Amino acid sequence: MKITEEVSIEAPVDEVFAVFTDLDSAQRNVTGITAIEVLEGPPRLAVGTRWRETRPFFGKEATEEMWVTALDEKRRYVVEAESHGTKYRTEYIFASGDGSTRVEMTFEGRPVSPSAKLTSGLAFLFRGSLRKALRRDLRDLKAVCESD
Repeated sequence: MKITEEVSIEAPVDEVFAVFTDLDSAQRNVTGITAIEVLEGPPRLAVGTRWRETRPFFGKEATEEMWVTALDEKRRYVVEAESHGTKYRTEYIFASGDGSTRVEMTFEGRPVSPSAKLTSGLAFLFRGSLRKALRRDLRDLKAVCESD
């Protein structure tokens, strides 16, 4: 499964990148996050930073461990996770122009275990809810970036 979303933010790329990579403020900035626990590395994302993130998911709370695998300051970063036999990868790309910033986010889930491969055909059932959550995250972060 692959989902791509994009948002245009009326703020310079350095400010947008700083908001998107600030784990200390993530729970306050993103309404879908109920808890964050940094496990390794600085709370401002860097390659190797690991954290646990808790969100509501279909009426229950789900906690996933994530880590940064690539970061190019003010240009892009990649977050990965593995859960229930599926590898997840989310890439954020930042492009600046005329005082604004375009952020493109691509989320991918790839089943790796036999059971995840067997049930991967049902991913379409969650696609709409996941897309809405990703859009909401981007809208929340856009609002923070444009509030100053």
